Amino acid sequence: LSDPSQYQSIVDAEWNIIYDKLDKCVQSGAKIVLSRLAIGDLATQ
Repeated sequence: LSDPSQYQSIVDAEWNIIYDKLDKCVQSGAKIVLSRLAIGDLATQ
């Protein structure tokens, strides 16, 4: 990265991906999501 603003755009893109995946889980009607991967505090809320 050559500019700090580039870092923020990457972070923002990652958050958008996370929120999109969580929204798809909710829209599917799933009550439980099983995964071997860590999901982080955001997903558990």
